[in-house]
Amino acid sequence: MKLPEPMKQLSDDYIRGWNECLQAVRDMNNTEDKDGWISWGGGECPVKDTMSIRVRFRNGCESGAGAAGCCAWNHVQDGSDIVAYKVVG
Repeated sequence: MKLPEPMKQLSDDYIRGWNECLQAVRDMNNTEDKDGWISWGGGECPVKDTMSIRVRFRNGCESGAGAAGCCAWNHVQDGSDIVAYKVVG
């Protein structure tokens, strides 16, 4: 079913506003600690795909350096969720 144009515009505006709100909350929660780790609450990749990063997973493991674009940044609420990252190059 196709929405009438005024309703489609309202829907698009609502979705855009909601996404901006979510991003603002993520930005507030993404803080860097003294060792350079930035906490991560899930969502789209926060840096350029080609940046070299390390990640810390919910299960406590840490990765070696790799390209940010190769990581799964969205959370699925298990041990593989990225909970922090550090830019290394």
